[in-house]
Formats: sequence, C-alpha cells, structure tokens
Amino acid sequence: RVSSHMEQNIKNKNIYLVMLGQDGGLLSEASEAMERTLVYGEHFSGIHAYVFAKRISQKRISNKNVFVVGFSTVIGSIFGFFQIWKDVRGLQSRGCQVVITTQDPFEIGLIGLVISRLTKTFFHVQIHTDISSAHMQYESIRTYIQYLLSLFVLPRAHRVRAVSQRLENFCIQRLHITDKKIDKVPMFYKREIKKTTSSFTVKPHSIILPARFVWFKRIPIALEAFSFALQKNKNIRLQIIGAGPLKQEIERVISELKISEYVEIIPWMKAEELYQNATLTLISSVYEGWCRVAVESIEAGVPVVMTDVGCAHEFIRDNKEGVIVPIEDAATLGNAIGKMLETEDVYMQFKNACLHASAIIDSFDMYESKVVNSWIATISQVR
Repeated sequence: RVSSHMEQNIKNKNIYLVMLGQDGGLLSEASEAMERTLVYGEHFSGIHAYVFAKRISQKRISNKNVFVVGFSTVIGSIFGFFQIWKDVRGLQSRGCQVVITTQDPFEIGLIGLVISRLTKTFFHVQIHTDISSAHMQYESIRTYIQYLLSLFVLPRAHRVRAVSQRLENFCIQRLHITDKKIDKVPMFYKREIKKTTSSFTVKPHSIILPARFVWFKRIPIALEAFSFALQKNKNIRLQIIGAGPLKQEIERVISELKISEYVEIIPWMKAEELYQNATLTLISSVYEGWCRVAVESIEAGVPVVMTDVGCAHEFIRDNKEGVIVPIEDAATLGNAIGKMLETEDVYMQFKNACLHASAIIDSFDMYESKVVNSWIATISQVR
C-alpha cells in the first residue's frame, strides 16, 4: 500500500495528476472508469483527466477532486492540446507540482510528452498494447505510425508502466530503457466475477468468446477452430459476445462453415455475469497487451484455450489453467478445445487449476497501490 506518510507528503506538496486517455467512460459518474479514478484521486491533491474520444456523453464533469474534460473532434483535439497546456500552467502558477500520465505511447503519448517538455513537468507513460508484436506493427498504416511514435515517446518518459513481461522486455531490450524506470503492473485484479455454474456433465458445453469485432481478435480463426472441434464433438456450442465493425464478416464465415446452428452472436453483457454458464473461454487474438478476459475467466473458474499472447505463460500456464497455442493456427486451436473437453477427469484438472489460481489474483486495493506507486515514483522529490 501507499504509505500514509507518503500520501501526506504528496498532499503537502500539492501534487496533481494530469491524465490523458481515450476512455469515454470517465465522462460518466456511474462508470467503472470514474469509480477507479475517484479512488486514485484520494492519493493526490487532485486529478485532471482529459479524454480524446469520438463519442463522449458530455464535455466536462467534476466529481470530488476529479475534473474531466472531453474532446471529440480533430479541431477539438487541437484545442485540447492548448487547453491542457493552459491548465498545467495554471496549476504551476498556484505552486502545484504536476505529473502527466498518458494511457498510451502513441498520439496521446506524444501530446503528453510535448506538454511535459513545454511545462517542465514529470511524464509517465502506460503501455496497454503489445507494441512488440509484428502483427500490431504492420496491421495498418495507422498502427505502424503508432509503433514509430512509441519508439520516440517511451525512451523520453521519466517512467513507464508496462502491463506484461513481454512489454517490459521490449522496453529493456529494444528501447534500452533501464528496468529501474519500468513498473510492470498488469490489469490484474479481482472484479467480483461470479463463479461458473456449468458442470461437465451438462451438455452441450458452452464455449464463450468475448471480444470486440476487430481484426486483431481474429474471430474467423476461432470459428475455423470451433468447426474443427465440432467434427469430433457435436456437444459444444459457441457464443461470440461483443460488437464491432467486423460483425458482417463474422456472420459470413459462420455461414460458409455451415455452423450456424451451433454458433450464437450476442451483445455485450456485464463481466460479472459473462462466465456464469461457460465451460471454457476461447481467445484467438494475434496480439494483446495483457488480455483481461483471461484473468476474468480464471476468476470465474473457467479454463481458457488461448493463443500465445498477452498473459499467456505469465499468468495462464500451458496445460494448467488452460491450453496455449501458436497464433493463427486454427487446427491446433481446435485440437486444444477437443483436448480440454475430452473427458471429465481432464477437464476437472484444468478447472481445479483455475480455482486455485483465482486465489492469487490481486484485490483492487493491491492493484490500486501498484498503479499509484508507479505515478508517485515518477516524482523524484518524493521517490
């Protein structure tokens, strides 16, 4: 935990956290994002958060000592740069110290870096996307530009928070950032997910795939894998839970594979309820920063079949809490599904490993402490 002495030191020094990100949820008082930020705000004199998002519910909101402003257009984003610069200067004119933290090292990271240099403030960067993956780097022109931006921004930060060992290793080996400037803090905390009520003896077995319908989630690969598994076991069903721009493509693949009667697409539901009837969780991404779905699944006692991304081999152990397979290998992914559901004895070994692992997932208090400590360590005067 953050020590009470250090917290008082921060309050006495009048230190503000300036957050830059894209989470539109911060502009809603009832959101999980706002709830987390209010908790973080207890450790600082105040938090000023700036949200760059296409869809925002309102342009500004304040709650206790958290003040949020949203920018929703290109012109708004340009205005946002000057607004943030002006607000930081205003805090400094009142004798406050400021640490700027950005939720990515891309466009927003560049904005944060420039403002920190102009105002001579501390600069902290978070990495939630696996920039070490060639699939991320070459997914599109935009992601390649983002990758190049990360190579520029990250070495110039005072401190970096990486959400996985893969990302920490990339920062050290590729960018030559000293490990003393890096905090590894995954999205790794209990979310009060209800344990699954599914039993191996109840059939058909329910396989769930919660994901945004975007390219890197590679849902068509998951569908091919499910089709392979279906050839040997008709007592399985797949629920694809989510939304996104590739919904029509997913529907087309389902039709081409002739598995419509076994697959259902349903809208997002609350994470607390997501795993209630699940037998296993399927993850087919080609890259992930951490993959919170995998942690939620384990908390619910549901084994995972996943590609080698994010927390694979770091939190999810192969042939323990799940089966890990190479990316873009539908046949191996399908065989892994079959392996896990082969017999009740085999399945229960995976399930019991999940129930054991769920006990070591951090409480939110522990996670909060790690996140706040990363910000605090950015400030040399109170380090």
